[in-house]
Amino acid sequence: YGMHQLVVTSADDFTMMPVAAYLRFDLDTALIGKFIAGVTLELTAQDSATAASDASGAVWRANAFTQTSIDMVSPGTIGTAIATDPGAVAKHATVDWDVSDLIVTPGAPVCVAVQSMSSDPAIYEDHASATPPVLYVDVY
Repeated sequence: YGMHQLVVTSADDFTMMPVAAYLRFDLDTALIGKFIAGVTLELTAQDSATAASDASGAVWRANAFTQTSIDMVSPGTIGTAIATDPGAVAKHATVDWDVSDLIVTPGAPVCVAVQSMSSDPAIYEDHASATPPVLYVDVY
């Protein structure tokens, strides 16, 4: 896929295989001693006609990975979806998933996958874009 794209689809146009977006967020130690009230994953669809989809995708826990390891093999998912598909996504729209069921540990990575059951691909901005994926951790 093109530069700065995170694509999720049940069957891409070339291989007819599912394509998932894997995301890793490295949390710092500022969360130590804090109560985690909620966690939200936010992705922004690209501003192109092909970015829109009839499905946003569901979020799953993913096995831990690094940039090097994901270039070699897909990390895979764990268990069942922790956030369901919120529905259609328009181009340049922001999609939020409540992923409060994630285990968030200060100083440890959080790894997730966004997968879609639709063959209509949703295309999101990646980490190098102007609107990268964000994991909001609400604490008090």
